[in-house]
Amino acid sequence: MPHLNHDEMDRLVDALRAFHGMNAADHTSALLQVAKNDPMVFCDAIEDVHNSKPFVNQAPVVEMYKVLFHGYDAKVSYSKISSIKVCREVTGKSLYDAKALVESAPQTVAELLSREQAEEMAAKFNTVGGMAGISKM
Repeated sequence: MPHLNHDEMDRLVDALRAFHGMNAADHTSALLQVAKNDPMVFCDAIEDVHNSKPFVNQAPVVEMYKVLFHGYDAKVSYSKISSIKVCREVTGKSLYDAKALVESAPQTVAELLSREQAEEMAAKFNTVGGMAGISKM
């Protein structure tokens, strides 16, 4: 088994925690648990760290989105009030804060959303006369 320096050991422990979903605070107990449960994964992980290879079982990259409120249709009499109501509904903001956000457009309404959540939130604004879109973070 190859010898690992401190940085390589930290990377190994982080990778094994990610792979096995462990939250062990102690490096030694975490390594012993993995070595006992699955010695081949343990040895492969040590080899990968030592050789600076990327880990095969890394967590997938999650794309996050934000919702941007661009304004409301001034020609439609209810769109400002409706946009404020939707803003309060989807963000939980107070009436004062929601009104300030709608009136100071363009503004970011919400961040760190999945694509589906962001599209749903933007659609709520768009159906009441507001103009909202999503953007990848």
